Amino acid sequence: MEDKRLISELYDAIASSYEKLYGEEQLAKLFEIMKYLPERSFQAVLDAGCGTGLFFEKLSEIGREIIGLDLSWEMLRSARGRACRFNVHLVRGDLEHLPFHSECFDLVVSVTVLPVSSSNEQALLELGRVLSSNGLAALTVPKEAKIVEEVLRTLRQLNIRIRGFYEKSYIKDAVIIAER
Repeated sequence: MEDKRLISELYDAIASSYEKLYGEEQLAKLFEIMKYLPERSFQAVLDAGCGTGLFFEKLSEIGREIIGLDLSWEMLRSARGRACRFNVHLVRGDLEHLPFHSECFDLVVSVTVLPVSSSNEQALLELGRVLSSNGLAALTVPKEAKIVEEVLRTLRQLNIRIRGFYEKSYIKDAVIIAER
């Protein structure tokens, strides 16, 4: 729990400057993800680790109901304006203990959240739990071999099929598209 508190405090502290520091980089990751998603509408979309809500506009173009989840109160406070504009529901929660019913999202997006999770395996277990049958997960993780291997192995153990793995030189993370 101490780790969670420290992570929350860190993101609380940088919430007001987050987009200036990381906005362009994070949007580049989202645009890369969007290239690999099928052209269809999703009923329920989870933005797991939504931060300031940078992705809400784009996700609202492909999803009917969007839920933005974050551990940081200040990040959620920063996301509130966008959430209202794009009819996104905000939830404070922990990626390793998601406050949702099983199999309730047909798209889960999680951009650069796993590295700050205390247990990638537990976070992926939870993401898999809330992913509906035939649902898609779109994740980004740092290109470090150890993290990538752990995430890919865990997804396979959860019977979540890797649909695509992409490493582009112009973004810092690898993109993983997986399906149940």
